[in-house]
Amino acid sequence: MQDRRRIYRQPCDLEGRIYVLNSDDASNECKIIDLSTHGAFIRPASDVQLPPKFDLTIGNGNASHSCRLARISGDGFGIEFLDPVRDEIEKALIEAAFREELLFDYIAGISRDKSLMAPRLRRAVAAMMEIIEQRNSMTWHQAADGGERTQVRARSAA
Repeated sequence: MQDRRRIYRQPCDLEGRIYVLNSDDASNECKIIDLSTHGAFIRPASDVQLPPKFDLTIGNGNASHSCRLARISGDGFGIEFLDPVRDEIEKALIEAAFREELLFDYIAGISRDKSLMAPRLRRAVAAMMEIIEQRNSMTWHQAADGGERTQVRARSAA
């Protein structure tokens, strides 16, 4: 199978823990087989069904990473990290849309926690993340005759 990833995944042998919101199980152990800044391939220690979104801790770390289930394989799951996307969007918004306001706040001596820009930034990031989540719920389908590709909303796993 051809590898179409944007970023090379480094083979590894790390422990991880899967956390599912509103689940009876506190967490599930897993083995991280390969890893990149955008995703990983994991093998749960037990037979577990993963929801479309969950959190993952890597190694002995306490920081959890928001993940999206990208691919189901016979021996594990391909996942995509959602946090890097949020960080990139936040940085882009700060650079592009809020640069002048940040400069004015700095010159005026207004701290970040008192700035009126912070709530606006959070709303803008939330709106961008909603757009990305909508995009992630779409899939592309090639016409049977090899014609035009169309985008359709993916069916929910419920």
